Amino acid sequence: MNTQTNKTAAANHRPVEQSTGSGNCQLLLQPTGRFPHMGKRAMKPRARRVTIGAVLGAVLVAALVVTHWGTVRDHVEAWHFQEDRNEQLV
Repeated sequence: MNTQTNKTAAANHRPVEQSTGSGNCQLLLQPTGRFPHMGKRAMKPRARRVTIGAVLGAVLVAALVVTHWGTVRDHVEAWHFQEDRNEQLV
């Protein structure tokens, strides 16, 4: 590991001394943050908000398409009709 990686790893963990019982102390690194058991895999709060917003938006669009399927189907059919025909306005 290079020095930059070691500095980054040390910045994301806090040192804790633990006795081994024989008088020697070991220096352990424990993760810090809101979800310490996840370490660096935990999402940042802003990323979590963006992801939740995108999922809720997709669910809303899907629900609207399902509830108004007749209108959506008519619009898709009209769009296909316009794309298939080669007509010019005079």
